[in-house]
Amino acid sequence: MKNKKTLYHFILDSSGSMSADRVNTVNMFNKQVTTVKSLASQFPDQQFLAGLTIFNQEVNHILQETPANQLRELSYDRYFPDGMTALFDAIGESTARIREKFGTEILDGRMSVVMIVLTDGHENASRMYDVARISKLIRDLEATDNWSFTILGADFDITAMSQTMNIRPTAAFNYSKADFKAMENDMSESIHAYAEMKSKGFISKDFFKKK
Repeated sequence: MKNKKTLYHFILDSSGSMSADRVNTVNMFNKQVTTVKSLASQFPDQQFLAGLTIFNQEVNHILQETPANQLRELSYDRYFPDGMTALFDAIGESTARIREKFGTEILDGRMSVVMIVLTDGHENASRMYDVARISKLIRDLEATDNWSFTILGADFDITAMSQTMNIRPTAAFNYSKADFKAMENDMSESIHAYAEMKSKGFISKDFFKKK
């Protein structure tokens, strides 16, 4: 198997409308930290990393492409939702950082990137990226077969916005904020299933599976 490295990169909305779900969002991310860490022992022939970007009107890369055995949980004092929604800047900046650091490995097919975006509202604050630029970026990266984008809407119908961003219908999902646990479990199971498929020589663009 040539492609033995996977980066799971999470982009979490921290705008004001997420305030009531601060604890649930942190707990959900920490569950994924546990899942990624567990992969190292289950699939010793692979390498796993995780990253975390949170955004309101500003973008904060608080966990930068960290190997599984060095991952730490997110503390509640690092996630305080307020402000607006610079969704496009969060995606654009994250992909730019990853490409700068791992571009050669990704282009050579030695590494794949799974990007998971959670938001509960429309873009309204980006300064560097617009929808046309993000749409082209996602289309071009997914065409390489080594990038996968999933977007999750929390109490927000993500369908129309995901279409404008060139995110495939099979990679856009809606959840109720009252059912964060289901989202958390689906995400964890999808992370594990992706690694398992990769161990068999398959890399799927349809990373996320919703029960």
